[in-house]
Amino acid sequence: MIEILDLIPLSKVLPEIVEGLKEELKNFGFGVRVYNRTSLPKASFNVFRKQYNSESILNFLSQFQGKILGVTNEDLYNDKLSFVFGDFDLNGNVVVSYYRLRPEYYQQSPSLEKTIERLVKVCLYFLGRSLGLEKCKNRFCIMYEVESVPEIDHKGTSLCNECKIKASVKGIKGW
Repeated sequence: MIEILDLIPLSKVLPEIVEGLKEELKNFGFGVRVYNRTSLPKASFNVFRKQYNSESILNFLSQFQGKILGVTNEDLYNDKLSFVFGDFDLNGNVVVSYYRLRPEYYQQSPSLEKTIERLVKVCLYFLGRSLGLEKCKNRFCIMYEVESVPEIDHKGTSLCNECKIKASVKGIKGW
């Protein structure tokens, strides 16, 4: 069964990012419906940190029906970490940000391709978590939890053999 994702651009997401992400997720067996751009909830913005709280955004996304994937270009944090690449909730909603995934954030030449590549890996990780997969210790597995962009660049886009078995037991297909 194909998992249908409802991709909601949050804030000023580049159309090229949305289209690239949509196509890449389709390659991993997801059906993707893209919705109109929606503003981030004002209450999720922390004026002192100049960041958006991912948990507040997930709470906002829970009002929508379906498997929601919110994508933003804004910097995210949660109550445990000073920044996050993304987050998920127990309802299966996911929010990801490409703010810190852009090469230019690290004073490198801009690359839409590299940004999308990193964003896909972040999305797959959080989608896996939202589907019930656990963190993995294999640093090449998509379910390996990363803390930095070099770790994102290093890991692959597929499940390791152990995670494939776990996904199969849970009825997760297509990875």
